[in-house]
Amino acid sequence: MYILDTNVISAIVSRNPNVIKNLQTLENDEICISSIAYAEIFYGLAKKPNATRLKQNVLEVLARIQVMPFAEKEAQFYGQFRADIEKQAKILQKWTYLSPPMLII
Repeated sequence: MYILDTNVISAIVSRNPNVIKNLQTLENDEICISSIAYAEIFYGLAKKPNATRLKQNVLEVLARIQVMPFAEKEAQFYGQFRADIEKQAKILQKWTYLSPPMLII
């Protein structure tokens, strides 16, 4: 399973040929987006209320991608992961690891 972040969605919407080529090797049920990345996309769109064409293109892309919830299990993993990293003196920005560019699980 590949979890796409906002950068990958943006590349799809922009029709980046490298990203499109890589995604064409996957089935639709092999890719998804986290609910946090999904929310960030709509936050970005809300900041551009006149970008109707962009919104339409984004919605067309998102219609084909499953949205994965950010639930208890994921929150627990994130909490432990962030605490472990901070113990190593690598201070993180608040949401750095919630939607990485692409994960394989």
